[in-house]
Formats: sequence, C-alpha cells, structure tokens
Amino acid sequence: MTIEERLEKLEGKSAAAKCRNCWMLGGAALLILGCLAIAATPGDKQAIRAQQFIVVDDQGREIAKLGATKDGPRLSLLGKKGKGNVMLMATDDGPFLSIADENGKPRLTLGATKGGLGLSLVDEKGETLVVLGATKDGPNLTLVDENGKSRLTLGARKAITSLNLADENGKTRLMLSVIKDGPLLGMADENGNPLVTFGVNKNGPSLNLLSPDLKLIWRAP
Repeated sequence: MTIEERLEKLEGKSAAAKCRNCWMLGGAALLILGCLAIAATPGDKQAIRAQQFIVVDDQGREIAKLGATKDGPRLSLLGKKGKGNVMLMATDDGPFLSIADENGKPRLTLGATKGGLGLSLVDEKGETLVVLGATKDGPNLTLVDENGKSRLTLGARKAITSLNLADENGKTRLMLSVIKDGPLLGMADENGNPLVTFGVNKNGPSLNLLSPDLKLIWRAP
C-alpha cells in the first residue's frame, strides 16, 4: 500500500469519527432541547406540576424541599442533621421567614401581614428576646430578658416618641418621652407608680414630686 493510499484511508477514518461525534452531539442537543420544551412549552404556564420537589446532595441527603402545605407553599433549606435551617412560607396572612440553628430551633423570624412587619430574635430555649415591629402607628422595639420580662421598649409615633425602662419584675421604672409640648421624664417606684416627673414645655421647666399614693408633695415652679 502506497503512502497516498494510507493517507486516504486515515482521512476516511477521521471523517467517519467526526461524523459519529457530530451525530452524538446533535443527539444530545436534541435531548436537552426536548427536555426544555417539555419543561417550558410555549403557552403552557403549568408544564411542570407537582406537590413537592426535593433536592439531595451527592450522598443522597435531602438538602432542600419545595412543597405545598395547607397553610401555603413552603421552601425549606436543610442542614447536615436534616433540620430545617431556613424556611420560607407564603400564607394567607402574608409571607413568613424563619432561620433556625443546627438543632432546627427557630432563632430568627420575620413576617409581613396586613398589620405591618415583625422581626423576632429567639434564644436557644425558644424565648423571644428582641421584637422589632413596624405598624401603621410607627416603629417599635422591645427587649426581653431571659425570664420573659420586657425590660426596654422604644416607640415612635406621629405625636410621641417614648422610651421605657423596666426592672426585673417588668415594672416600668423610667419613662422618657417627647410630645408636642416638649420632653417629659418620669421615675417610678417598684409598683410602677411615677413619683418624680420632670418636663419642659413652652412655659418652661417643671418638676413634680408625688407620694406612693400619687398625691402631689412638691412642685416647682
């Protein structure tokens, strides 16, 4: 066999291989296009319909779920222990987001309803420690201790801005507010009775001292 014949034979094999590769690539492309056509057929907005989708990792562990519940659609992202670390729902009252720790206990919740927005921070025991809200009346913030007592509340409304500090029993001991007439400071006893009030208005400063039964003891001016 001459060199020219060998070259012609090699070129023929190469052309056949290229042809087979082209057919393989073409078949794969047609398969992908067929899948896409099934998944998103023009004019059909519900080509894929299911009650639940589950995503697994390379070891077969479930890491994400998307499904329909009686309260509405829910998306869950799972941690290594199979616990829901992130959960997003759309309910009739509004959307809801929950972020949990490695044990699946919710530590942060965020919701939006007709009444407004609400954000809560929770400790490992399930006790709410921080509540931040935004309603039609204005924003508000509440800090809660480990015993469930509100220790600090802060609110801002159109007519008043207020800050209240409470003791370990949840009794308000110090009140600071700013109203249309001016700032006002109040200090209360263990029962929450304001015994000292100090304010400033257009007429000047004023100081009031009261007895535990809220009778006026002394006033200046």
